[in-house]
Amino acid sequence: MSRRRIAENIVVAVITAIQVLACRLGFGRRSFALGDARAEAAPILVVRCEAKIGDNLLHIPFLRALRAMYPGRQIHLVHHENARAIYDHCPFIDKRIEIAWPMSAPATLLRRLSLCADVFKGAASGTRYGLAMAPRWDEDLYAPFIAWMSGAPRVIGFSRRVLPEKAWRNFGIDWLLTDAVLDATVQHESRRSLQLLVCLANAHVAPSADLEFWFSEEDQKEVTLLQNAAAPFGVTWVAIAPGAAIDRRKWHVANFASVAQALGQRPGVRLMLLGTAAEAVDCETLLQASRPGASLNLAGRLSLAQTAAALQACRLFIGNDSGLLHLASAVRTPVIEISCHPMQASELHANSPARFGPTAPISAVLRPARPLTQACRHGCIFGTAHCITAVTAASVVHTAESLLDAELSDLPAEHLSLPKLTVEEDVRT
Repeated sequence: MSRRRIAENIVVAVITAIQVLACRLGFGRRSFALGDARAEAAPILVVRCEAKIGDNLLHIPFLRALRAMYPGRQIHLVHHENARAIYDHCPFIDKRIEIAWPMSAPATLLRRLSLCADVFKGAASGTRYGLAMAPRWDEDLYAPFIAWMSGAPRVIGFSRRVLPEKAWRNFGIDWLLTDAVLDATVQHESRRSLQLLVCLANAHVAPSADLEFWFSEEDQKEVTLLQNAAAPFGVTWVAIAPGAAIDRRKWHVANFASVAQALGQRPGVRLMLLGTAAEAVDCETLLQASRPGASLNLAGRLSLAQTAAALQACRLFIGNDSGLLHLASAVRTPVIEISCHPMQASELHANSPARFGPTAPISAVLRPARPLTQACRHGCIFGTAHCITAVTAASVVHTAESLLDAELSDLPAEHLSLPKLTVEEDVRT
């Protein structure tokens, strides 16, 4: 860890500890006394502040399990405005409360108490919560404060001690939780937060970790029109998405172009190029690399719901560790992930497929066999593509062709019963 990061962690720890103390001294009044029977029927508040698509999709199994446990209680969700499309049609929540703060800005951290208090001056004004839950396992600088300020007599979340850096940056957060769950084991993030439900007296539901996403018939029709205009009915569509939120997770566009060129030569195969408007240029590079008429560039042209409909129409998804990878998993499209996380690195790392890999019933994860430098022994630390460059285009093409040639009936029955079939290839330069 760099000296700058260490200094930053200390500053964040001091600010957090001071603000935790302010909360404990009276910033936030309890709606019910602990043990008050009325709290058992009051609404439940869930706080999930991340703005990324993938993190919020991985949260769906928790909401589904919570709804199954409490079918008659109101469930309110605090979420970032960037995740609105994920929760718009979610059947497991009764009310959404959006926040729009720049989560990483220093000014936001300094104003944390007032911003968290503002959540309950609008949509949740006057609501008395009986339970509040903050299900993020990693560092969370805001959800525990929002949960505390809800006034709920019981607040459940993960202890700051689950990770060394979180122990610093979330210093004192456990004082805001009535139930601070301490779990430092390797868990996929679609299952991780389900552990919080064990704290509840009626936690008898056997939860599923499958992801879900909801889109309309209109979304499906719009995608079908685009597909039919680009290719004859009955072709096999393969989705390729070259983007990712973090540059170290982005496989080089030239490699994706090689994959597009190879797969575009297969009879009856068409490529659907997906991404944001900012990734349209990269997708155009892939279009130019494939044979004429073999690719359809939809980057920046679809809503999130339409993208989900497009992914469901595909036989295979190929991409980096990204929100679209998890969206493909949510609609149960087979997935190939190109990961920057070396096989010998820590599985607790934020790049680890053990935590954030695909949850599709059929998936393959291609990753470096080892770190390219000693500095990346726990996980790639570079700001741009580094360890991920060890994954070859040939290995991705071979895996894609194997999955395209295989029929589901060819797979062993035990594979079909698993929540995820992952093939991790030993990729060497």
